[in-house]
Amino acid sequence: MVWGVGTKGYNRAEALINIKPAMKLAGAMGWTANAKGTVNFQIKEDDIHLISENAGSVEKVDEEKTNFTSSWGRRSADYVFALDPAVFSAGVLRVADQINAYTVVQIQKAQK
Repeated sequence: MVWGVGTKGYNRAEALINIKPAMKLAGAMGWTANAKGTVNFQIKEDDIHLISENAGSVEKVDEEKTNFTSSWGRRSADYVFALDPAVFSAGVLRVADQINAYTVVQIQKAQK
């Protein structure tokens, strides 16, 4: 996951990028049909929990700092994300299981 954070004030502005090698399902939609009709559903981000706290590693490979004055400067960096194949595969299977379970619940609700 990558997300940005910014703050500003009098004579100050900051922008940060946060990196967390977690695995999370952001959302999904599904449709199913049978003799009784169709069922449409949407899985929102809040309906699915975090899949994996750590799906790999993040390593800083380069950083550049420029100081224009003692209190004003800028910094940039490059990072490499290395995916852990075993954790990723297990996470994909957990997501499929959660989507299947959610689908069954929605179909059961529609049949009542």
